[in-house]
Amino acid sequence: MIGAALSLVLGIHALAVDGSPTCPAAAVTAGSGIVDPFHVPAAAATKLNADALSSYRQGRWDDARSKYRAAEAADPEFLAPALNIACSFVRQERFPEAMAEVRRLLDRAFLPWSDEIASAADLGALKVPPEGQGLRGLLDEDRRRWAEGLDHDLLFVARTRAPLKLGNAERAAAGTFVLGPRQEIFAWSPRTRRYRQLTVEQGRVLLLGRSRDGRRIAYATAEKLVFAPSTVPTLRGVVLKEVDLGTLAVLAQARAPDDLGRLEILQSGAGFAYRVAPLAGKGTTFVIRGGQLERSAVARNAKVAGTLTGKGAGAVASRLPLDSGCPGDAREARTADGTPAVEIHPRPGKSFVVSGPFGGGLAGLPIP
Repeated sequence: MIGAALSLVLGIHALAVDGSPTCPAAAVTAGSGIVDPFHVPAAAATKLNADALSSYRQGRWDDARSKYRAAEAADPEFLAPALNIACSFVRQERFPEAMAEVRRLLDRAFLPWSDEIASAADLGALKVPPEGQGLRGLLDEDRRRWAEGLDHDLLFVARTRAPLKLGNAERAAAGTFVLGPRQEIFAWSPRTRRYRQLTVEQGRVLLLGRSRDGRRIAYATAEKLVFAPSTVPTLRGVVLKEVDLGTLAVLAQARAPDDLGRLEILQSGAGFAYRVAPLAGKGTTFVIRGGQLERSAVARNAKVAGTLTGKGAGAVASRLPLDSGCPGDAREARTADGTPAVEIHPRPGKSFVVSGPFGGGLAGLPIP
């Protein structure tokens, strides 16, 4: 226990008897990613962050930054104040100091904060020349760093917060409901025990598939769930995306034109195909070409990587081996309170959950 604690504090690898690093690591070690992406900020930190807003709006920048830094001190894992500090410097046209804060934030967690930086209105002046050139270079550099070694990590879908749930009344009645499962894709490294978030999709990631060579992912998001009496619900506003894990670049994407009853992500060659079906029938197979779903024949050895219906993602029965040289596997399980989870089973060693307190699955989760 003491040795594990020292490894966590000092950022060093626990060692096996032969002197090589243990895998899975016994404690969090140095590397890309964060320790806990499911962290709920401390109440004191969120209050200080909110209190700073009044000073910010009044242009009392030093007072606002003092409160933002106090919020960071109250909870070092709460990263929102760093973005607010950067915005305050931009408002004063103190661009070098703003860039330093942006760099600090991106170094901690490229995603989701690069997306927040791109959409923050108060950082607008940082996005035009000559400052914009430095920001683009910084984003590119940190994107490459965030993507390094992802092909060795375990990928899964997990909830970042407690989901918005549909009640029995909603499920029994006809109607259309906006989805709010708060689910994104995460990577977990068995060698560092750190996490990297891979998507920023407003929490609407429902299904994940990985290519045979492990270098690409395909995933599905959806906007709404459509209920009709005595039938299985369908999904509306389904979007499919394919992403290169080496660069995090979107390689292809397409929107399904109709409501879907069933979707399968297929491993086809080095890429993906998709079998789409209404409520009944075998369905039709597509690939993404030119931003559209195009009908295509699929090889007989194509393997189903994940299945999605109006009830959510289907369970993954198989066990996924960890990175080469790391004895053990990942599998789906349920916690004591019934929450879906992703468990790591090292050999030897005791199993543990990596998908956080709100639920996770190797391909996705049931719709709550």
